[in-house]
Amino acid sequence: HTGLTDAVGKRAYEMIPALEPFWAQFYGGVATRREAAGTEHGSVSMGRWFQVHAFPIDGDGETLVGIHFSDITARRQLEIQTREAEIRYRSALRVGRIGAWETDFTRGIRIWSEEGLALFGIEVPGGIGRAGGEGDEWRASLHPDERHLPDAIQTQLQTEDRLQVRYRIVRPDGQVLSLLGHAEVAVRDDEGRIARLVNVVADVSDLAGAEQALRTSEARFRAIQD
Repeated sequence: HTGLTDAVGKRAYEMIPALEPFWAQFYGGVATRREAAGTEHGSVSMGRWFQVHAFPIDGDGETLVGIHFSDITARRQLEIQTREAEIRYRSALRVGRIGAWETDFTRGIRIWSEEGLALFGIEVPGGIGRAGGEGDEWRASLHPDERHLPDAIQTQLQTEDRLQVRYRIVRPDGQVLSLLGHAEVAVRDDEGRIARLVNVVADVSDLAGAEQALRTSEARFRAIQD
């Protein structure tokens, strides 16, 4: 667990001169307070993380400290890597203007990611919105020309488990965004109806503008030819 050899009878600082002061302070605190304590802490000098439980032991007029510990380096490294991956994922969503949410039709709720709410420019308490009926914030965000979209999506997903769709929304500030969305059925009930639907959308407004400019240019070119 420590990587140390020939350690019996030696002081810690003899074997590890650069050992962090934390350890002496931690074990000393257990001895002086005469109270057990636990910690998870890393040692740069040893290149490891430890889970430690220390407890006082009476002996010959002095307080000794007993220690139970294990090397948790692999677990901590995995936690750090997972956290860093999550940070990179969130950053990619923000930079790429990508949002996501999950719709639970059995409970009539929509669970938004922070990026999804930011993309739509809306706020819902706790990130939990409504799916269907009055107060459905996703439906309310649709451009007036896209009001048919929810029924069209439901119809297509009756026979398919995933689809890709492009549509426009109107943010509360009046800005119109063109979105490319991917929807995938996560769970169906016993009768085959959609119980949970996962959605990911990307803001492709710039792309839509470029395509429109290209169509306009082509139209002008044809007019000149005519």
